[in-house]
Amino acid sequence: MYSLQFLEDILIPLGVCVVLPVLVVWLVMRKKTNETNRRTEVMLAAIEKGSDVNAEKLLDLFDKTGKPTKTTRTALKERLMGKLLASFILMGIGIAFGIYALLMSIQGGSNTNDLAAYSFVSAVLLLVGAAFLISYFISRRFMAEELGLADKGGETGAGAPEEGDNARQDGAEQPATAEKEN
Repeated sequence: MYSLQFLEDILIPLGVCVVLPVLVVWLVMRKKTNETNRRTEVMLAAIEKGSDVNAEKLLDLFDKTGKPTKTTRTALKERLMGKLLASFILMGIGIAFGIYALLMSIQGGSNTNDLAAYSFVSAVLLLVGAAFLISYFISRRFMAEELGLADKGGETGAGAPEEGDNARQDGAEQPATAEKEN
């Protein structure tokens, strides 16, 4: 009745466009349900043991995957480093496409449509990478206080002392201040 080629032409796109997205949604929903059930089991176990536990505090100690949460400072640093990494990767790939387009144009005999396509991809990747880099610097400036990157002059920088370093510096300055008061 139907040829094998006709079924392949219909079944493969149907499977990719319909079945695959439904499967992905089902897996995500199943994961969320399992996470909620796990958190509920932890709360029920705490209640059954009769411990006087603040439920919100207990749930805040764990993220949705059941692992201990990271500190806010660590999470902010990871987000910033992710932006920096993304910018370098995108800009590197953009530079590679640009060099390839340049070499193709120097070599000659290349299709102008190909050169335009490679140049366009290069420009887009470079601009998106530059946007991530700008976003990194702006975010770092706005979150300098939370990250402990601000030095005494109010400037932010990579060489700014960390929170533990500030405590040592403040501790060294306190005896000098105490001597002035006496």
